[in-house]
Amino acid sequence: MKKFLKIIPLLVLPFMLPSCTVFNNGNNNQIVDISSDEISISGDNQVEVGGTVQLTANFKQGSFTNTKVSWSSSDTSVASVTSKGKVTGKSAGNVTIYATMTNNKNEKVYATRNIKVIAAVATGIELSSTSLTMSFNGTSKLSAKVLPYAGANQAVTWSTSNSSVVSIDKTSTTEKDEQITLHAGSSSGNATITAKSVDGNFTATCAVSIQAVSGTTVMIYMCGADLESQSGLATSDLNEILAVNNQPSNVNIVIQTGGASSWSKSGISASKSQRWEVRNKKMNKVNEDTKKNMGLQSTLQEFVTWGLTSYPAEKYGLIMWNHGGAMGGCCFDEQYNDDSISADEMYNAVKNARAAAGISDKLDWVTYDACLMAVQDVAEYNSHNFKYMLCSQESEAGYGYDYDAWLPTLYSKPAGDTAELLETIGHTFMVEEKALFQREGYDFDQTQSVLDLSKMSAYKTAFESFASSLNSIIGSNSTKAKTLGNAIYSAQKYGADDYGQYDFDIFDAKSALNKIVAKSDFSSLSSSANSLISQIEQMVVYEEHGNATTGCGLCIFCPIQTRWYYGSSTKSNFSNWITVANKVYNAM
Repeated sequence: MKKFLKIIPLLVLPFMLPSCTVFNNGNNNQIVDISSDEISISGDNQVEVGGTVQLTANFKQGSFTNTKVSWSSSDTSVASVTSKGKVTGKSAGNVTIYATMTNNKNEKVYATRNIKVIAAVATGIELSSTSLTMSFNGTSKLSAKVLPYAGANQAVTWSTSNSSVVSIDKTSTTEKDEQITLHAGSSSGNATITAKSVDGNFTATCAVSIQAVSGTTVMIYMCGADLESQSGLATSDLNEILAVNNQPSNVNIVIQTGGASSWSKSGISASKSQRWEVRNKKMNKVNEDTKKNMGLQSTLQEFVTWGLTSYPAEKYGLIMWNHGGAMGGCCFDEQYNDDSISADEMYNAVKNARAAAGISDKLDWVTYDACLMAVQDVAEYNSHNFKYMLCSQESEAGYGYDYDAWLPTLYSKPAGDTAELLETIGHTFMVEEKALFQREGYDFDQTQSVLDLSKMSAYKTAFESFASSLNSIIGSNSTKAKTLGNAIYSAQKYGADDYGQYDFDIFDAKSALNKIVAKSDFSSLSSSANSLISQIEQMVVYEEHGNATTGCGLCIFCPIQTRWYYGSSTKSNFSNWITVANKVYNAM
């Protein structure tokens, strides 16, 4: 009989092996080491965020030939440790630090130290500047650091002692500081900016002084079109500008050229979008880009933003140079199918440019060296961005403003009265054109007017009330609508073509109001019409017209003869009046 030997399995009991663990060394590498009393760690067990503590590995003599220590952290986002045992707090929390060595048995053994990382206690606050001098509508950066720089909560609350002088735009908070942007207002003054730490309630202040910027920046948006390509009229006006002596340093004239298929002026390219600065009777090119459509809102917006930010001044003026088409807009680019800038596009372009430049106040003036732009709808849109507007009710002669006649006034008074300057521009145009018309034997029918746009809001409210009353009287009665249309069409109108067709459908506002209430159907509105006329007379601070026409300086729009020029919709904030005007159009 065979003897079977009972095989007894070899059992390894847990207590027979030294304890071991699996831990992460902070680099996402799992290491299996043996916890041993042959090594220990000494040092502080608490550290602030941003602070450091030094740990030391202690080991039994004779157990280690190789005395190299490897340090690691269980979570490096809470605390990191260097190869020499220096621990740096990163964020509040708990972390285990490991010290690993290889003993004489070629075993890796380790010891641990639990470290608590606590938020640093703020001890103070420090600003990047304690005093600043800013210019009108300028911006400046200011940052605060809560001490100690590393570890302390950098959250800060900001305040200004005078928000009309300096306002605050919080931009960013980092581990190292909190930064804001200061926006200066449009008047000189002083303000104190205060930063207060969220932790510890420490404060620091910066004294800000707004230094007045003097003079005027004139931005000329020169869309040459066929006026330049066929007749060189833009070049002629540029030469007038360059002929004027004694330009002061605080009068900036900047120009964007484009919109024409060819230019007579040397250096101006029809295939480029170019920007120029006039200085010392020279045009200096400061920017050149690929050709752009000057009938686009974005092109105008970029130019105005550049002018406002690159040439800060006490006053700003914008000249729109080109054809004008009343409700059809202005600045018709002949290289882009005569695309033009409508009144609402003009509004958005300048509004966005002001916002980009940090200018809260309205710009001082806008002028149209163009035809037929003295329309209440155009003026209403501009009233949101400008204080004054110079424009023409009638078609304007292509020669445009007499630049070498009015620029000396600006040069002698770089920040003079706006209304007076615009009246000078309008009057010198009328003087020059009258002489030209008489020499050529034409009836002098030119017009110019300056509008105080601060009066527009009240006028619009009153006019819309008047239109609402008209609408109630007309109702669905097409006969009354036609009576209204005939009354308006008998008023002074502008923009006739060679065949006597008034395609632009704009009429002198005072004349039209008088014609309307002269009709028995609408005579009950006489008092309202007279009130509107009084408001027009207050808004129009200057008006001049030739002997072949009349005018009050402001037009109303009513599509009586044609709508082909305007398309199916008309951009206007006079919504009640447009409702009435459409009834008139449908009845005529």
